[in-house]
Amino acid sequence: MAGNMGSTIPGSEPTGTADFVGFCWQLQAVARCVQRLFEHQLAKLGTSPDQIWALQLLRQHQPQMVATLAAGMALERNSASQLVERLVRQGLVERSRSTDDRRQVLVSLTDAGEGLLAGADAVVADAASAMLEDVGSRPLTDAAGVLQTVQRSTDRARGYPVRDEEGVVA
Repeated sequence: MAGNMGSTIPGSEPTGTADFVGFCWQLQAVARCVQRLFEHQLAKLGTSPDQIWALQLLRQHQPQMVATLAAGMALERNSASQLVERLVRQGLVERSRSTDDRRQVLVSLTDAGEGLLAGADAVVADAASAMLEDVGSRPLTDAAGVLQTVQRSTDRARGYPVRDEEGVVA
């Protein structure tokens, strides 16, 4: 096929550049729809999708450096720093110095951050259930795998740190 990128989506024929570009535009449209739904639902809790995403990443691996959080959220470091500053002001996270290297600032959840996450988890789960009621678990698992691969490839192409399947920056 002309324009073949040499990559494949698991279980399919090789995907051409035009097919992939169309996939990317569709992905962007879906991401915007999900973002809007999450913004609407999380506004009821006085928070935003980016704040909840950051808190979820911190819950998975804490404490962590702002640069690690930025990589996990595909944000520029200054954007992640601003997000962390907002979370600190709201009392949802706290900063501390690394005991190994005093130059490193680590970020971790506070009890208030954990509490907000507990409420947000239910809100996000309800929104996700509504969005996915017509999608089975197998297609969702396959799609998640494809998206993780595309994200790693995109990060690598941009020169960003790349996370492995366990979320560790490689």
